[in-house]
Amino acid sequence: MSDASSMRDALPLRAIVLVLSVVTFLAAAKAHGRQVRLERERAGYFQVVFGGQNPAFVEALWRRDRLRFWTVAALVFIVMAGMVFAGASLGWARPLGGGALGAAWAMLFPPLVAGFLVCGVASLMGFISTRAADPRFTTEALPGSAAWWSLVLAALATTVVLALHTAR
Repeated sequence: MSDASSMRDALPLRAIVLVLSVVTFLAAAKAHGRQVRLERERAGYFQVVFGGQNPAFVEALWRRDRLRFWTVAALVFIVMAGMVFAGASLGWARPLGGGALGAAWAMLFPPLVAGFLVCGVASLMGFISTRAADPRFTTEALPGSAAWWSLVLAALATTVVLALHTAR
């Protein structure tokens, strides 16, 4: 099989990986946002104004979350950028058929999804550990959280496996 036909055959799989990447990113963002909202609601803050004035608790919650998110995203970005640039010298394969698309995907998708995943799971753990504050609310909220995080993990695993399959 020639390189041209090999690339042509890989195009649908690359498109699937890109679509799954967007789905995974959105699901991780949604699951993370849900966890932060549950923390906020259990503390008694049911309405907020995005971009406006909010109670000190809400602002502190969001500040902590932003710091955690961007720290994780930056660290994963540095690791992935190092792998992309070192890998180019060492002949390592890149996802999505290599090239600029594979490098961009490797430096954007993992950091952003890792940020949402780490922040969301940290929020979930905090939510569970303080269940005594409102056991009924926590018990009622956990099945929805489990469903969202299951979707995120399944989408993430599928995306990564397929992305690795496209590596060149």
